[in-house]
Amino acid sequence: MNIEDLENEIHLSKNERKLFEMMRMASKTYQQKVKIYAVGGWVRDHLLGIPSTDLDIMVNGISNEELAYTLEKMDPTFIVNVFHASICSRRLDNFQLIKIILKDGTEIDLANNYSIECENVIAGDALRRDLTINAIFYNIIDKRVEDYVGGLYDLKNRIARSPRSPDIVFHNDQIQVVRALRFASHLNLNFADGMLEGLSSASVTVSGTLTPNISQKEVQKAFNNNNPQRFINLLISTSMFKIVFGDFKWDFLDIKNRVNQVCQRVKNNQRYRILLATIINSLSQSNKSISGKKKKAIGFNTNANKISSAANELSTFLRGFTKLDVAIWIKRYKNEWNDSIYILENENDYQLASTKLIQFIKEEDLENLACKKPLLNGNECLNLVGKNHGSWMKNFQKIMFQWSIENPNGDKNDFIEFFNNNKMNEII
Repeated sequence: MNIEDLENEIHLSKNERKLFEMMRMASKTYQQKVKIYAVGGWVRDHLLGIPSTDLDIMVNGISNEELAYTLEKMDPTFIVNVFHASICSRRLDNFQLIKIILKDGTEIDLANNYSIECENVIAGDALRRDLTINAIFYNIIDKRVEDYVGGLYDLKNRIARSPRSPDIVFHNDQIQVVRALRFASHLNLNFADGMLEGLSSASVTVSGTLTPNISQKEVQKAFNNNNPQRFINLLISTSMFKIVFGDFKWDFLDIKNRVNQVCQRVKNNQRYRILLATIINSLSQSNKSISGKKKKAIGFNTNANKISSAANELSTFLRGFTKLDVAIWIKRYKNEWNDSIYILENENDYQLASTKLIQFIKEEDLENLACKKPLLNGNECLNLVGKNHGSWMKNFQKIMFQWSIENPNGDKNDFIEFFNNNKMNEII
């Protein structure tokens, strides 16, 4: 681990180094003793040698607001804004967050915690964190790493352990369970004795449901990290899967197989929507009647449901596709068609789609079809057909689109000639 590097501040960014120096200078202007700590994931990641910009600060001795405005006055060109964020509730603690905005747009949270009845406030804060590896502190004033709960040992040995009994730490806090599973999968942690059982117990005894936007962020981080397969497996084994994605009749073996398959096909930072679509697609196979609204909720209101639908439609024509089939498909799923290829369950279909189909799309110049303007605008359509707006327009647009695909070099005059010669207005 890089304890010495962190204490010597070797790998800090230019802005982090300047901010820490300003904090040291500011601390000397107060009569009382002031302690300022970097906390949580930023410390953990720096100790592991992982770049991190998610900097959270804990202030002790003065209010976080007082420190924030002192820093702003010291250099208003560096700290361009200070404002109150929402009150943060973490189990027994409640505190007001102050955000400072640096000139490069970086947001940094400053927090106080006055509610902990403990002689050492930081040690008390450490006890209330989810995992020991997230309860390591960097004392900015003294340039010293501080550990009160064995986090350094657990980080070195890759152990997921809670500072107190998991039954206490995760009681009635589902999102903390999901976070713990995310960290375990991302950092390849082994669970301490009783830890996994405690997480499983918490997942089935807590009441209520997860806040969608918070659970979405946790799932997104987990899916874009290096081991979403293990995250899915842990959600299933702890009974958290149904809490996160809904209480449906899931085929967990199918989900595991599909997720493993997709992760071999897709890079880390592209997986989020595609894995959500994979889960929806699996559910659709075993629950034919599930509504689009429920599928959308499972996909956290992303376009994952459309990716799933695009994959299902592709499967119906892939092995004998025509130019028109592909064109209609791309037009319908303009932002989803490419991603849908990754979730094709049949490996032969995936190989066919990712090679021959993609090559065909490029050769026929269909990639940007969704952005292509119609040959005729609305008024030109009305004048050509000689009718007012009505249901006929949908069929007309279909005919015009099909003609443009079959005649890629034709212009609107060619289409008008075709339309008149074939008396298409009678058909419409």
